[in-house]
Amino acid sequence: MSELVSTEWLAAHLNEVRIVDANWYMPDDPRDAQADYRTAHIPGAVYFDIDRIADHATDLPHMMPTPNEFSAAVGALGIGAGDTVVVYDHGGIFSAPRVWWMLKAMGFDGRFVYGVGAALAVLLALGGLIPALFLGAIVLGLIEWRTHLPTGLGLGLIATMGMIALLL
Repeated sequence: MSELVSTEWLAAHLNEVRIVDANWYMPDDPRDAQADYRTAHIPGAVYFDIDRIADHATDLPHMMPTPNEFSAAVGALGIGAGDTVVVYDHGGIFSAPRVWWMLKAMGFDGRFVYGVGAALAVLLALGGLIPALFLGAIVLGLIEWRTHLPTGLGLGLIATMGMIALLL
């Protein structure tokens, strides 16, 4: 199966997948992603909070948490190691691919759904939450794990497997 799935595929497989709403807005944007999730999301979707599921031992925003922290957070969302996961956001710009990459970097076999923004009107409902066990482990080649950046850089750029991360 492709890593990209359509809204039609998702509608046909709603009961076979774990769905993750990865919606997030830039700090200057007045919209509230969590409020949007509470108002409307795909049936069964859980909300992945990019601000909360992050490494809080650094002042840098949205850094990858440790495998143990990530595992606990993802497991608490009801996502288990054997699940097929579909990740979406409302704008289709960057937050769903970011969460998809985080899952892949921790060893998960996830999917990314495109075109969901238009499908939300059809797929509105409240979702449930069932805790599950997920044990994350870093997949070498998808993430460069650093405990600190060299001093004096200002900016750091790490490129791995075609993914580029600009660390501010």
